[in-house]
Amino acid sequence: RLALGVLAGVGFERLTRGLSPSTTRWLAGAAGALLIAEFAVAPLHPIRYTMEVPDIDRYVATLPGRVAVVDLPLPDSSSLIVREERNSRYMIHSLGHFRPIFEGYSGIQPPGYQDAYWQLTTFPDDRSVQTLARLGFTHVILHTSLIPATERAQVEARFAAFANRVVLTATIGEGRLYELR
Repeated sequence: RLALGVLAGVGFERLTRGLSPSTTRWLAGAAGALLIAEFAVAPLHPIRYTMEVPDIDRYVATLPGRVAVVDLPLPDSSSLIVREERNSRYMIHSLGHFRPIFEGYSGIQPPGYQDAYWQLTTFPDDRSVQTLARLGFTHVILHTSLIPATERAQVEARFAAFANRVVLTATIGEGRLYELR
């Protein structure tokens, strides 16, 4: 920023080189007033946005030992905005338990994240369960209210088929907690 300020000063000096001192002062004042108007901060009247942490996430905080969590469902959208909005929601949910989570957003994705993400859009299946075990995750939180109505029967069937490896341990409100075995 300092370099841009110096560059702007040099440019202003060159533009006003042949003008009288009083004209130069007047133009400098006008440019300063325009900059003040440009950078002025006015109240934006923000709209308060709240998001409640689901009770199932608070329950996870009470679990003993090492717990690493994956929140589901993950949208299979090709839109990065849709995927990151869901990741942000799950990051806020994690404030209820402060356990390691799969989801997150920092602008940087570790190697293998995208592959694991896309596998989890169809969780549970052999590949996604093996991936979570390999990555060290112990639990899955399923937020049933976030499952599209057209996909609920399909999701229920997948969880029923894997009931011996993905074991339901708690149902609280719209959340279900599964332990990976």
